Amino acid sequence: MVDKVASKGDTVAVDYWLTVDGEQIDTSEGRGLFEFTLFAGQVIPGFDKTVDGMKVDEEKTVSLSGNDAYTAGPLAGKVLNFRVILREIK
Repeated sequence: MVDKVASKGDTVAVDYWLTVDGEQIDTSEGRGLFEFTLFAGQVIPGFDKTVDGMKVDEEKTVSLSGNDAYTAGPLAGKVLNFRVILREIK
């Protein structure tokens, strides 16, 4: 049996940790899993691509550009470092 991988249109649930300049600024920890539908425009650019193709319990680390998600504010121009663990594919 081949393990299912997350793909476009799947609703997924992940744990994530976001650090910027070495400081953790956001996490799903303690708040429950973060759910979204892949490539439905629900998350910042690049986050979908990170989870696309992952298997349940797989972990990835990725750096995304804050400029792609925020045109103003404290995260604009920053590198957003995400650690992501896929927990469910629905």
